[in-house]
Amino acid sequence: MTTRKKLLDDTPEICMGTSTLSYPAIRELYEEIILNLLPKRFPTIFTIKGDIFYNIVTGSRHRISTALPDPAVLLRHLAENVEEDFYLMVPNEKGEFFLQGFQACFPQGLLPLAKVGLSVSEIHAPIPGYEGRLKKGVNRCFERMGRGESVGRLNVPSPRLHSTRTSLIGCSGQSSAITRYSTSLSTAPTPSKPRIAHPNMQTSTHYPRFCESSIIP
Repeated sequence: MTTRKKLLDDTPEICMGTSTLSYPAIRELYEEIILNLLPKRFPTIFTIKGDIFYNIVTGSRHRISTALPDPAVLLRHLAENVEEDFYLMVPNEKGEFFLQGFQACFPQGLLPLAKVGLSVSEIHAPIPGYEGRLKKGVNRCFERMGRGESVGRLNVPSPRLHSTRTSLIGCSGQSSAITRYSTSLSTAPTPSKPRIAHPNMQTSTHYPRFCESSIIP
């Protein structure tokens, strides 16, 4: 959490992004996690007294009523209290999902800020064959999810979608000690140096109150 706080302090414009369309989703996410889940599931770590939310472990606290009107502040409090990153996908009138907000301290080579406002299809355009079977599968998954339902999947990033080298962003441009490589295991040639496949677990959740899906790596 100390590293996350440093990233948020040094590069907030890279770690968080909002839009007017994503505010209802961000507020619902904040209320469900910060105000409901954390104090009930981890009462020895998180507590609410009056209008103040307390993180007993880190010693941080914030006033809830002051945070609620500002989506950027809500994302900041989420990032400082939970380790997951969040991507907020909002449907248009045709039912196609667009990235309209995010909080991502460790985006695995993907720069979310550059993707805000793009549809799922546009984000995945670099992947060969996405417009065919893959796109239908993603759309079908979203369409079948009822309000409040979640679907998990194991994802291996494509080297065409993500940069092949992932460094810890926000640290004066210096790479982290560990370099991760993403590659297609079925088609990649035998590397001269060892490579690391970096799969991640994603959970898609259809928000109960607002009509969108949030992808959490």
